[in-house]
Amino acid sequence: MEIIKFTDTIFYRIERSARYINLLSKDFFEKLNICLTSDEFRTLDTLVYNSEICQRDLARLILRDRVYTGRILNSLEKKGLIKRKNDIKNNRLIRKPVVTKEGLKIHENCLEKLEPQMQNVFKRFSKEQMDELKKMLDLFENAISSEVVIEV
Repeated sequence: MEIIKFTDTIFYRIERSARYINLLSKDFFEKLNICLTSDEFRTLDTLVYNSEICQRDLARLILRDRVYTGRILNSLEKKGLIKRKNDIKNNRLIRKPVVTKEGLKIHENCLEKLEPQMQNVFKRFSKEQMDELKKMLDLFENAISSEVVIEV
């Protein structure tokens, strides 16, 4: 029987790539000098494209627990990038985060500055390779997510 080294598995390689992405992201947002962390940007980005989302669903999308998600939302609210409005969901009062005009402006500014950085990586691959990678990652993520319970 062949011995499998964990460091040779796809699980480890994807995790290692994710760590590189997190380091690159952290460095990028520190250099941007806009007082926004990568977690805050990911949250803001998710809110921009999912405007009717509640905190629980947001936590699921950003793969964080509700407490940490609440801290991110508090920070974004203090910075004036979101507001929370009262709403009803399943006959319960919830506070739904809404991106402000300033939040939209900061989001767009970040995307403009992030684009060249992403292109530095993407230019090493053809469009077909990138499309295939996305498709394979979606399949892999779906397979893994069906095995994991995320507590929010």
